[in-house]
Amino acid sequence: MDPSTEELRFLYVSTPSAALKDVPPCRPETDVCKLFEAAAKSESITFRSRYTPHSAVAHLVPVFDAAAAGAIPASEGESSLKP
Repeated sequence: MDPSTEELRFLYVSTPSAALKDVPPCRPETDVCKLFEAAAKSESITFRSRYTPHSAVAHLVPVFDAAAAGAIPASEGESSLKP
């Protein structure tokens, strides 16, 4: 949850891979909040957990804005999914 906007945020994290640039493991006190902060500052980040032999990539998943996308909420009792 983004404390400033109260929007739910998601972070995409790839599977660790030998094909990625090898980076040193994150410090043991690094938590997921720090990964969110780092990912918010760039398009993607390369990082490594001390438990994995290879690096992984992470990036923020854009917030979906239903109003901007033109989504119309379903009337009460109707499904928004059309067959």
